[in-house]
Amino acid sequence: MKKVLILTIVFVLLGCLFVTIPVRADSGWDSSYDSGGSSSDSGSSFSGGGSSGYDYDGYTSDVTMDFSVFDAIIMEAFVSIHFLLFCILPFCQAVFKNNVKRMAILLMALRIGILLFLDFCVTPNVAMVDFVALFVLAAFNMIFLVKKGDNKVADEFNNIFVTSPEISSETLAGFGINDREALKQEFFQKYVDIQNAWMNFDYDALQNLCTDELYNTYKSQLDVLKLKNGQNIMSDYKLEQAKVVAVRDENNQLSVTVMMKISLFDYVIDANTGEVRRGNKNKKLKNNYVMTFVKSSIDTNNVIHCPNCNSEVHVNASGECEYCGTVIVKSSKEFVLAKKENTN
Repeated sequence: MKKVLILTIVFVLLGCLFVTIPVRADSGWDSSYDSGGSSSDSGSSFSGGGSSGYDYDGYTSDVTMDFSVFDAIIMEAFVSIHFLLFCILPFCQAVFKNNVKRMAILLMALRIGILLFLDFCVTPNVAMVDFVALFVLAAFNMIFLVKKGDNKVADEFNNIFVTSPEISSETLAGFGINDREALKQEFFQKYVDIQNAWMNFDYDALQNLCTDELYNTYKSQLDVLKLKNGQNIMSDYKLEQAKVVAVRDENNQLSVTVMMKISLFDYVIDANTGEVRRGNKNKKLKNNYVMTFVKSSIDTNNVIHCPNCNSEVHVNASGECEYCGTVIVKSSKEFVLAKKENTN
């Protein structure tokens, strides 16, 4: 969007350079002035009471800008190219999702018809108004498109949220989940706990709440934040909406995906001074998330197979196979965060 805005400014400035405005200057100078040169009398005077002997009576100055019809049409043709590229087409693409080309042609034809009528029937000077309108409408169009672009991703999330069917309670019950609403609250609370652990650089809490892969990612990001003496402050969490959209059991791992709309205060401060570096501490944000939580779908206290020797073993306290010593990772019995995508 910034590139489009820069191109708009460049092309409009080029238009200023290449468009010439015919100017007719009428000074109204009265050539029959009396210089007073016929007299050598040092007491000669202006007619207005001065002493130089020059008469400026009748001097007027009048500068006007008048366009001929031909000049107006040439200028309007030049402006129309930019109008089409930077006003009409972007507007049609933003407003009319279908038939963009057809609507652009209709608007362009309407524009040409109005301009020709004004040139021949009213005044060709309308070309100057048209030129100024290019600046105004191009600027308005860019503001409109930037705002629309900011909301596009959020709108897409809202559309997906509305259209995505929620997993039924009966289906969840088949995976051992008997209360769908309680599950949403559980996931929201885990989200809050993770955010607070992130805010307080609590690595141990993060490790218990996330998969190893996600924890390693978070740890690296927090290490960088700490080196920069930054701290991410978050507070006043509120779950606006939630929907369970996917559940599956693969390789003895139960995976549940949920879409959530959560509002909160979220900004970064200087850990030493408390000065806000990024964000606004007085503005509450509304974030859209797609999060996936996972847990073991089997009881790890029961007999399982060692991935190395395939022996049926119980996972002992040390987490090792009692036959070959291979370390066996115990899957979490509680849901942990495996993936979080902020779709804002």
